[in-house]
Amino acid sequence: EQLKKFQSRLFPSTIPDGGNIEDKIDFLCRKEELKYLKASIEQGKHILLVAPRRSGKTAVLKQLSRTLSENYSTLFVDMQGYTTSEQMTARICDLAGSESGKTFGEIRQAAKNKEQQITFLKRAFEIYLQSEKTLVFILDELVMFLQDGLKEKEQINEWLKVLESSC
Repeated sequence: EQLKKFQSRLFPSTIPDGGNIEDKIDFLCRKEELKYLKASIEQGKHILLVAPRRSGKTAVLKQLSRTLSENYSTLFVDMQGYTTSEQMTARICDLAGSESGKTFGEIRQAAKNKEQQITFLKRAFEIYLQSEKTLVFILDELVMFLQDGLKEKEQINEWLKVLESSC
């Protein structure tokens, strides 16, 4: 109840008409959050960042990925707008360049079954892990993907299992 009452004060949307807050001077009051996230990553913890819409979660995550030390390699995946596990697999592979020469659509078509998704994702993650840096894998808008994208719980569980077995 207090969160609803003070939401605009606690989670100000400093760019009400949209835009990229993380690149603006208005990226305010997030030093403690960044410090906590960096410490958690250094401790090898998994992090789930949850806050109201337009509160700056993406801005914090992008700022985090830019300010991590040279010991880390960041894979930032915006999951908004994707509706299938094949699409997300293709996006991750596309970002990693693991299926060079193939288009997003070709990867998506080839990733129709769980085994092929695992193969593609493993190759994508291997590219990041070759650098001997610790991989920080950021899934932005995961909740939107889970709520609005994948409609069946079995699909959600299968994709998360594929992702887990690929890392």
